[in-house]
Amino acid sequence: LLVRHPDILKEWQARYRAVLVDEFQDVNQAQAEILDLLTAPHRNYMAIGDDDQTIYEWRGADPSFILNFERRYHAQVYFMTENFRCKAGQIVLANGVIRHNQKRRAKELQLTQGFDGVTAVYAHGDTERMGNTIAQQVKAAQAEGLALKEIAVLVRVYAQTPPVEQALIALDIPYVVEGDL
Repeated sequence: LLVRHPDILKEWQARYRAVLVDEFQDVNQAQAEILDLLTAPHRNYMAIGDDDQTIYEWRGADPSFILNFERRYHAQVYFMTENFRCKAGQIVLANGVIRHNQKRRAKELQLTQGFDGVTAVYAHGDTERMGNTIAQQVKAAQAEGLALKEIAVLVRVYAQTPPVEQALIALDIPYVVEGDL
């Protein structure tokens, strides 16, 4: 529509004097082209994102859009490498894992939250074993005195919850899937 109807493009370009896109690592080809068209008159354009999160290529996201933003738009890049959420073990693990991604800018997360806590990585042959391991860990944490309300299992997408839910049900462990109807 914007390409075939210059009058509509011009109208939409006039609406925005500046464009800021958050989570830019999730931009796909269509979105990148629309943003390029909308910002063409002024290039007052800011992209905020983390190329290390493009490994999932979520819904067609392409790492080249964030990696080439500086060159394409003659932009200044600022790195925010301080991590205010995680402890040392998680930072070391994240840096070690993401270093294997070849489609990224070289950088290291910096520690701000100290050294306590435990970080572990488990590899499972299938989702059933993964679910069983997680349920056993929840049960063990309960046995050590941790309340269920203090335990969370994080997943990338809801589709990953069924094996965990099945294992929790099998061990008679109550749970809530946040955001689920």
